[in-house]
Amino acid sequence: LYVGYFSGSKTHDQDFALIENVLLKVMDRHPNVYLKLVGVLSEDKMKRVQNRIEKLGFMDWKKLPEQVASVDINLMPLENTLFHCCKSENKWMEAALVKTPSVMSRNAEMELAVENGVTGFLCSTAEEWEAALEKLVTDAAFRKNMGENAYSAVMEKYTTQNTGEQARMLVLGKTDPEE
Repeated sequence: LYVGYFSGSKTHDQDFALIENVLLKVMDRHPNVYLKLVGVLSEDKMKRVQNRIEKLGFMDWKKLPEQVASVDINLMPLENTLFHCCKSENKWMEAALVKTPSVMSRNAEMELAVENGVTGFLCSTAEEWEAALEKLVTDAAFRKNMGENAYSAVMEKYTTQNTGEQARMLVLGKTDPEE
């Protein structure tokens, strides 16, 4: 079972540090759990499970969906900053589009997009991270269902096919589609 963290640049070391201890606990309890790290990242605390870590370097964004789809759980630890609030929803949508469930840091942006426990897990504490990962690691049916729910939510609320009409009506100043 693979959990994945897709960092991109070196600037994500502090984000990843938020969950390193939790990941170690989960990996210690579950020897079948592997970690896929994509991007430039320091995982110094993870040395004792190094034989269960797959590292891929920074890659072209066009190859990223295949890598996100290759993991069973997507990790999104984020420091609670304005910068992260502005981009975190995108990371969840990328995973949802390939039906991969996400465990993520709670922030104002994610609370608007994610139904906690249904389309992803929102976590504020190490205990919440651990409980969410434990649930997804041990319950394959729940994990699959959460990925499907996230996919459905993105397709319903975030594709231009479904949001385009609302945008068109706003531009035209209409409130009724029949106008």
